[in-house]
Amino acid sequence: MENLSSGGVFCNTFGAEEVTLRCSDGIELAALRWVSPSSKTMFTDGDHATKCRHRIICLHGWMDNASSFHRLAPALANLENVGVVEEIVAIDFPGHGRSSHKSADSTQILSDYGYYVMEALTEMGWRDSSNKDPKYKITIVAHSM
Repeated sequence: MENLSSGGVFCNTFGAEEVTLRCSDGIELAALRWVSPSSKTMFTDGDHATKCRHRIICLHGWMDNASSFHRLAPALANLENVGVVEEIVAIDFPGHGRSSHKSADSTQILSDYGYYVMEALTEMGWRDSSNKDPKYKITIVAHSM
């Protein structure tokens, strides 16, 4: 996962950080990552996985992109019934937002989105690619699919 911002993210600011997730088929998914103010720490890619307890992945609809979750992400982080949410990521599917596009001769069908979600979870370290099981409690928030 590549950090596109100019430095680390302080959890108490709850600002979005732009990241790029590289998929095994060569597609690069752009994503926005928010870190909950409840964490009160600064992380780097090497140590953040062990500090986060609950994670949320946000998936946009057909004619949308990850930016549609800017207003919702802070509210999601403060839901008491889901436990401590320490990381929220909204991905741009291929051809949307800042993600790369598939080649003109390729097809893109709804089931491809499931593949890219699993690729994103693996790239972020939220799931172990060898056994396919999630490492953390993960909630999926999606609209207009």
